[in-house]
Amino acid sequence: MEEIHRKKYITRKSYQAKYTFVIVCAVLVAAAAVMAAVYRDLTAAYPEAAADIFQWEKYFTRLGVIIVLALLLGLFLSHKIIGPVLRLSSALTRINKGDFKVRIKLRSGDEFLRLGDEINVLAAKLESLSKEKPEIKDKFKES
Repeated sequence: MEEIHRKKYITRKSYQAKYTFVIVCAVLVAAAAVMAAVYRDLTAAYPEAAADIFQWEKYFTRLGVIIVLALLLGLFLSHKIIGPVLRLSSALTRINKGDFKVRIKLRSGDEFLRLGDEINVLAAKLESLSKEKPEIKDKFKES
């Protein structure tokens, strides 16, 4: 029984970059909205002290830290989404080619794990069926 493990941290960089970009943009939009609301409220309440209150170099430094944290969060979350999907896809491709010994091992306790377990059950049934009727495996190899 062969298990599929993820060999790389970042795979299919286009997918991971896409999800990371979406998460980073969402965090930046939220940070900009909060910053704009605070600025508007402070300048309305204290118009003469607004220049002293807002020291822009501090805010740009904080914005840089937020961008770095958002990027790390985006990489982490996209890794959690893309990893199981790629392992499931790889296993199904191998099963379709007639390799019924393949098994999937997923780390998370979400719906991906349930789906992985169902694919493992399917592969085990196909493996036992192919032992009873070897022509089944040949049909998978033809397609």
